[in-house]
Amino acid sequence: MTRFLRITLLIIGIYLIFIGVLYALAPSPAESLLQISLPDRATAMIHGTTDLAIAFLCLATAVRGQIRKGEYQFLLLFGILHVLTFALILLLDIYTTAQGLPPTIIWTVLTILLALGGSKQKLSI
Repeated sequence: MTRFLRITLLIIGIYLIFIGVLYALAPSPAESLLQISLPDRATAMIHGTTDLAIAFLCLATAVRGQIRKGEYQFLLLFGILHVLTFALILLLDIYTTAQGLPPTIIWTVLTILLALGGSKQKLSI
């Protein structure tokens, strides 16, 4: 695994831990900090635990120092779907630009970094 990909996975993991803990354990502070309204607390908890699971995969892969092809494809697909989801939320005016643009930009940058890091190495099966 390249150093670039390892650092990218660590950044994604740390970001997802932050967001996951906020959604899963503290939805009210998450609303005020992220300036969003969560219509359903149960959905926020599910979103938070999913983010924590993906964060664990990112961190475990970065610490292990090698990534399998399936893990890489899963993480890349996860990033692409987040970008598309936040872009759709913006297009449908579900969130304001101030609410939806930052996560869209963050996920776009992280997904591009992940794609660039994975394209520079051979992935094992």
